[in-house]
Amino acid sequence: MIESRTADVANKCRAAADRLYDYLITRHVGSDGAVTGPDFGVRFNLRVGRLVKSYLRFLPWSDIYYYTQGQAYWILANLELHRLTGDSAYLRHAVRCCDAMLARQMPQGYWEFPHNEWKGVIATVETCFGGVGLLAGYEATGDERYLAAARQTYDYIIHEVGFQKYDDDSLAVNYFSNRTRALVPNNSTLALWSCAALNRAPGEPEYLGDYCTKMINFLVRCQFASGELPYSVAGESYPGRDHYQCFQYNSFEFMDLVEYRRLTGDDRVVPLMRRLAEFLSHGLTKEDNIRADCFSDWPVRHYCTAAISAALTRATQEGLGDYSETAARGFAKLMSWQRKDGGFDFSVRDYGMFADRRSYPRVMCMILRHLLIGSELGASKPGEVANA
Repeated sequence: MIESRTADVANKCRAAADRLYDYLITRHVGSDGAVTGPDFGVRFNLRVGRLVKSYLRFLPWSDIYYYTQGQAYWILANLELHRLTGDSAYLRHAVRCCDAMLARQMPQGYWEFPHNEWKGVIATVETCFGGVGLLAGYEATGDERYLAAARQTYDYIIHEVGFQKYDDDSLAVNYFSNRTRALVPNNSTLALWSCAALNRAPGEPEYLGDYCTKMINFLVRCQFASGELPYSVAGESYPGRDHYQCFQYNSFEFMDLVEYRRLTGDDRVVPLMRRLAEFLSHGLTKEDNIRADCFSDWPVRHYCTAAISAALTRATQEGLGDYSETAARGFAKLMSWQRKDGGFDFSVRDYGMFADRRSYPRVMCMILRHLLIGSELGASKPGEVANA
């Protein structure tokens, strides 16, 4: 019965992904192949502004943003769909998106942060995702321009973003290149994935080594007994924060580590991943949405439910436990939120009573890739699609 349910959810995930793909193509992919549109943003917009815009969405808001994070997820989803179907249109969309990313890369190797509230900052997440997206494009096409740009990104991370010391043999990559913040595990897991992807390219053996070893040490040493990684750890001049969107961040961190291990075969991260998976297995509410954090079930952000469901699918594939039924519950709930037009609203129960009904392409690109991971539920091995 459980196997039948997971296979049924897997098939529905693929159908939901196709509907979401069509929505993104129609609404958010431009003539140059870039994915742009509104975003939940940071600071005031994250806390208040986006809700005002949602309730006044009949007004012509001009908040159109370009995030490399969204581009990377769009590229990865298109390449996966190309692998699954053989349809060259998906490859063309990925290539056009890579070319648009090249055009926006700064000469030093980074991408500008789009929101005015962080105007002038250079975010490690955006830089790493730029590299990940371009390296996926390089692997699919062999286009040396993408590899050269990814090398620039790596050099920028190492020499300009830099690291903070956690203890004598562990480091955390900085949150920004030009401002000091606390040590954030989410940035280090993403940097590990980025380094591993570059290391996979032919003739690029120097990109794994001391930095990756010390970032792994940092992650192992800051992990709580529960398996949770803290949101941030106190840095040289900035306080840490144990809990913030706990299950969302830990889901993405887990999937970063899956990518790192699949690319490198480095089993040092397996105990870390095993504890993380166990923590994530407790991350759904009674209604099967993701929990907001360790202490609250609200608000519900649908891209976060997609992330935890995909992470638990990956945990099952990696042999870290059988979390397929929990993942299927999460995906089923996620799909119940999909709109008739194929898109997803951002959130419900903000501050207990509000909802954000706007379409944010960055997070919908994440949902797209995670639905494709959901289509592997019940498959005999990673990368396959389950049979009904």
